[in-house]
Amino acid sequence: MNQILRTAWERFQIIGQANGDYVARFITFVMYFSILIPFALITRFFVDPLEVRKSAQPHWRKRRPVGESLEEARSQS
Repeated sequence: MNQILRTAWERFQIIGQANGDYVARFITFVMYFSILIPFALITRFFVDPLEVRKSAQPHWRKRRPVGESLEEARSQS
């Protein structure tokens, strides 16, 4: 009886491993197409974090002139 249960348990583990691999791939597939792709499309068409589109204006930062003395060069931050 013990040998039958051990064999059944080992076969169940093999089937469970195969089933778990299948389910993990399916969940990954569903998550990719239901979350990642819509997020990427929204980001692609509505957000410009680097402001590289032609409609974006240049954003130069103003800074004070830097002197030429050694002390002024050391005090830069």
